Amino acid sequence: MKAKKLFKETIIYGGADFVGKFIAFITFPIIAATLGPEEFGYLDLILTVTTLSGILISCGLNGAINRFYWDENTPEKDRSLIISNGLFVLCGFAALLVGLACFVIPVIFQETRSLPFGYQALLGATILTITAQLIRYSLDVIRLQFAPFKFMTIALFVKIISAALAVYVVVYLSKGIDGLLIIRALVGVAAIPLIFFFIKKDLVFKFDTQWTKKLLAYGYPLIFANIAFWLFSAIDRWMLAYFSSVAETGIYSLAFRLSTIILFISLALGRAWSPYAIKLKTENPAYKEIYVNVFLFLIYIMLVAAGTLALFSGEFITLLLPDSYASSAIPLTILCFSIIFQATQQITIIGITIEKKTHLQAKIVWFAAFANFTLNFFLIPTFGATGAAIATLLSYFILTGSYFYFTQRLHRLPFDKKKIICFIIAGITLLITSIIGYNNEIMWHFIMVKIIIGFLIFGLSAWLLPFKQLQNLLNK
Repeated sequence: MKAKKLFKETIIYGGADFVGKFIAFITFPIIAATLGPEEFGYLDLILTVTTLSGILISCGLNGAINRFYWDENTPEKDRSLIISNGLFVLCGFAALLVGLACFVIPVIFQETRSLPFGYQALLGATILTITAQLIRYSLDVIRLQFAPFKFMTIALFVKIISAALAVYVVVYLSKGIDGLLIIRALVGVAAIPLIFFFIKKDLVFKFDTQWTKKLLAYGYPLIFANIAFWLFSAIDRWMLAYFSSVAETGIYSLAFRLSTIILFISLALGRAWSPYAIKLKTENPAYKEIYVNVFLFLIYIMLVAAGTLALFSGEFITLLLPDSYASSAIPLTILCFSIIFQATQQITIIGITIEKKTHLQAKIVWFAAFANFTLNFFLIPTFGATGAAIATLLSYFILTGSYFYFTQRLHRLPFDKKKIICFIIAGITLLITSIIGYNNEIMWHFIMVKIIIGFLIFGLSAWLLPFKQLQNLLNK
């Protein structure tokens, strides 16, 4: 594996994700304004249920195929069996969802007749759940095949067409929730032939009981981990609304949305890196050293991105938003650093993944979700949105720290503790500087001071990076 290839694929995945998110960012206010608060609330509720349903029918199969496809004990001829049997299982669970929907949908409309949507919305949501999981599964297969341009084609096709047609149906045709969900479902259905064409080299019509059992045994604990993640990502808003106010929820939600600018980088790196992780273990005896060096580069890249946004969070919000959102700056600063911890999971979890201890992963995520609930319970009543941001930061630290601990017990990696401590010190220095230096006015002399501090910290941290060592290891 060449470092340049990994960098190129990171750019492609990141570009596809950025374009998709940018389109969603543009169309979201238009659709929300047209539907109105009540209808948009129902839409959000339906989409929340589809997310949970998707977690259940996917059964952790995406994680399972990523684990086994490039494993050294997997014969090359079995790779198609892994992909195909995973797809068979996914389709089986999708059929069960359709059966359940046929029973549940009539009951819903028997009990309540005043809903601002009809059968079409729930039918569309059911189809959307299935197509979304098929697309997500196929995109993971495409990443395993190291075909980033195919990934970009599918991702952009679905996101651009869905967004354009959704605006047309909701704004110009006034079809509301029913039209929006039906059109998104139809776009998903239209994409299925294309994605199956792209992954056809790994599709065979042969059912293998042994591989099916292996995939399910590895994947089913991930259902519980994903449900915990689902709760993890939503519980802070619920608790803010209950213990503080809707206004504080809005302040926090804005900060969280802005922090996802940094998340784009993390997602792009993760999508490029994860197919290589197991393949490296199979092909390169020095894979442990590569993991450790990639970990250091990952921390540095995220530190630069998060630190830059955190240092200028006040000025950034002042330029983009009215004064009523000024108090989002401190939560944004804290959330930027929580995403650094979130990004490190790509390496800290790797020992658990290699040793196939997905049940342990589920327990750790539930523990972190419980910690997140507890921290929010104590911090939100006093500190509001800032308290929720602190809870998120500490919870991600607990999560990645727990992964790190068990990785070192199960599949020890030669981490350089001194370098990690130096990065932690750099991060703490940036966080404190960002909070102390918070300013909601554009003062150029103050901005220059923060730029100098940032360059000093980033420059000194760069000395910790093993450039030549990583390049030599990857080229082997």
